[in-house]
Amino acid sequence: MHLTQTGLIDMDKLEEKAVEFRPRMLICGASAYPRDFDYKRFREIADKVGAYLMMDMAHIRSVLGGCAF
Repeated sequence: MHLTQTGLIDMDKLEEKAVEFRPRMLICGASAYPRDFDYKRFREIADKVGAYLMMDMAHIRSVLGGCAF
């Protein structure tokens, strides 16, 4: 994963690689990434290359579920 100087995912690099490799699916989500994802940009990149977009929300779901109680 390529990160910017501020520790964010380098979405421009992600798009460049997606255009280069044309994946069938992009997966967005990780328990070890302490920031929120740019879901809109992931969707745009997936649409641009004709890929499915899957969001792994196991970590965020447990955080949200824990707040409900």
